[in-house]
Amino acid sequence: FQGPGVAYFEGGHVYESCGEFLTKQGEFVCNMPKGRGTYTWLDGSSYEGEVHNGIRHGTGTYKCAKTSVSYTGQWDQGKRHGQGVLYYNQDKTSWYNGDWVKNSREGWGMRRYPSGNIYCGEWKSNLRHGEGTMRWLNLDQHYVGMWEKGLQHGRGTHIWILRQATGSQSLMSNQYKGDFVQGQRHGQGTIYYACGATYEGEWSNNKSHGKVKQCYSFASHIQCTHVDSGSTKHDLHFLHAENLPLSSDMALNIDWLLDMVPQKVREPEREQVEFEMLIHSTQLRSVYKFYSRLGRAHSPHGAFLLTRLQLWRLLKDCNVHHHDITLIQIDRFIHSPFTPILLRRLLSCLVAVAYHLYHRDMGPQKNLLAACFSKLMTDNILPNATNVKGFLCRQPDCTEAALNYLQKCWEIYQTYCRVNRAPKDDRTMTCRDLLWMFQV
Repeated sequence: FQGPGVAYFEGGHVYESCGEFLTKQGEFVCNMPKGRGTYTWLDGSSYEGEVHNGIRHGTGTYKCAKTSVSYTGQWDQGKRHGQGVLYYNQDKTSWYNGDWVKNSREGWGMRRYPSGNIYCGEWKSNLRHGEGTMRWLNLDQHYVGMWEKGLQHGRGTHIWILRQATGSQSLMSNQYKGDFVQGQRHGQGTIYYACGATYEGEWSNNKSHGKVKQCYSFASHIQCTHVDSGSTKHDLHFLHAENLPLSSDMALNIDWLLDMVPQKVREPEREQVEFEMLIHSTQLRSVYKFYSRLGRAHSPHGAFLLTRLQLWRLLKDCNVHHHDITLIQIDRFIHSPFTPILLRRLLSCLVAVAYHLYHRDMGPQKNLLAACFSKLMTDNILPNATNVKGFLCRQPDCTEAALNYLQKCWEIYQTYCRVNRAPKDDRTMTCRDLLWMFQV
């Protein structure tokens, strides 16, 4: 056969030529497709493009009817070879665009996974291999460096991006720069924390190991030896807390809590609490800024003091009242009834809340206050803060109007409430008092 035409094969397969059928000169003639054409299988799969000797060869598009997989690009002897794009699903949200060698991803290419994660770099035998960048969108992480057989291997930089409160324009992150072996931090490396602390030294299986040099942007270098470390996401427990002063606006007033521990360990206890505070300083400032703005009109300066109402909203959003302690009890040992709350006072409040929530669970241990505060941050503050609940504060207009009458409401409350015989002489208002107020 020679020239354009349609071939119907036994079994129902169809080949429609856009060019010519091969006429091979020599001892014999084979009538085989050549040039450009469209081949359709019984299941609905199809190929449109160049063919040679009846095989996909050149440039073309293959679509699989069963799996919705489609490939557009270069072919060589029936295999994906050269440049091409492969879509793994019908929505085309999972794909690979890059080099191919005999049906394998090999060379340079970009891969978008069903999760939305993206890798851009070198490949070998369908695995990430060589230099490349990986972004884990849901984890807020990305890595730039060397790969081997699909794992981080060699020199590289891994970055953990810290989530900020709504409206924050800053981008904070923890970063590790150094050696990786089989997907783990192993060898020489330095980790830089958003709080300003750094750790430089040896690593073994994702943990600090051997003699290290630790330094801070605000303190002298400290020499020490450690064998274990915590998570790179938020923990720095393997670092010393010596000579790490908090800024004046974060100075803690927790003497009454420290009185509950032996005198000889009070200073180390304070240092460790301040160190935990330093680790989370960026998030805590962001939380304070977010809640102090609730219900407030826009200000060009953007600076407000936290109020009692906003503090209670923060504590409820973080599910503090789900433990064996009420907000009334918290109010009793946190602050006076109706005063603005500075950042340093909020931080002292949170240390007190953490102790009363978790000291029984922790049991007797070294650095108890710091351990309780770390648990409060991990279990309550970080996962829940800025996720505002309740009908009042979720509606900015209503919140702003309510805050305008806050002082007056407080005066009315004080007028109708009475001293309770409960401990601490709490002043409370009964339902009958409330109904009487409305009647008047």
